[in-house]
Amino acid sequence: MTDQDSDKAAPVSGGPGRVPRWLILAQVAMGVAVVAVIVTSVIALRRSQPQVIVLRNPDATEAPMNADAATPQALLPDSNPDGPLGAIDHRAPQVGQPAPDFALLDLNGRRVQLSDLRGKVVVVNFWATWCGPCKQEFPELQKAYASAPNDVVVLALDQAESPSRVARFRDQYGATFTILLDSRSEVADSYLLKGIPDTIIVGRDGIVTDVSLGPLSAGTFRYKINQALKAQ
Repeated sequence: MTDQDSDKAAPVSGGPGRVPRWLILAQVAMGVAVVAVIVTSVIALRRSQPQVIVLRNPDATEAPMNADAATPQALLPDSNPDGPLGAIDHRAPQVGQPAPDFALLDLNGRRVQLSDLRGKVVVVNFWATWCGPCKQEFPELQKAYASAPNDVVVLALDQAESPSRVARFRDQYGATFTILLDSRSEVADSYLLKGIPDTIIVGRDGIVTDVSLGPLSAGTFRYKINQALKAQ
């Protein structure tokens, strides 16, 4: 092969068979930008979703035993002289349908049944002291209740915790609404709830007006309560 032939066979830098370096860098930069946009969108979407904690007590010492007493939860009462305790209607609440009935004990041992509260707007809230979003929502619920009219009742159903622990939490936040003990999470299970906090608003006629998953602010509680009041 002659020197002239060798010169013809040698690759020429920047020729048509070679991609320029600037184009490669531009493609890489574009790929990085696309990935950054996707990651940012996913993070924003997650933050916009209601924060709900799985309905399970992470404290293994409190299940199945009561945290502050040696009484197994299996031995907690499921009835009293005033009637049965727990879920009465086993179905999920749906807007426009009668609220599934239940009866539970409050912290004073008094039996409270949802259907006995006809004529009042009832806020049914599911929560627990170990639930982070519940701790944020609890004072918000108290603010809304403090400014609500007399025909509004709040039933806050604590999930599978001892009365003494719940009472301490109530006193810490100065809650004045009714707290009920859903000792086996039976009502939450019958309502087909998978996480807490969750809130169901029941109108004066016993019909569900709203189902909310995740924590609510005091303003949102007030708005939903007022909507239920106006619906009657």
